[in-house]
Amino acid sequence: MSFLFPGTPDGRFGGKGAALAKLGEAGFEVPAWLAVPPDCTWTPEELSKAIADIGGSLFTVRSSATMEDGAGHSFAGQFETFLEVPPGEVAARIADVRASSRREAVLTYCRERGLPEPEPPTVLVQRMIQPRCAGVAFSADPVS
Repeated sequence: MSFLFPGTPDGRFGGKGAALAKLGEAGFEVPAWLAVPPDCTWTPEELSKAIADIGGSLFTVRSSATMEDGAGHSFAGQFETFLEVPPGEVAARIADVRASSRREAVLTYCRERGLPEPEPPTVLVQRMIQPRCAGVAFSADPVS
């Protein structure tokens, strides 16, 4: 299995990856990204090429687990996220994000909610940008 890029017809993007793909398809400016499914293995050359294809000198590396960011469970802050990652450290950060699915905090979160233990997540690698402003938009009341 290989990396997944926006436009790839595949259900393994996870919640965040699917949202990024939809935003891009709707015409919004989305910094270039790729998805690394849990079953994806690569050679250092393949990873270097994939990173070069999305461009940039720094990246964000974060989870896009199918269980997180759902209507019933958010897993907010449970999986690792890395910002301003140089290209030479992306592979190690992908491994760290995958491994974070086994953290005690994640396992406790699952036990307390009667959820199965999570599989390693799809990992998103996205070109890091320095925005002029940022925010969060909710499509539903986050409290009720």
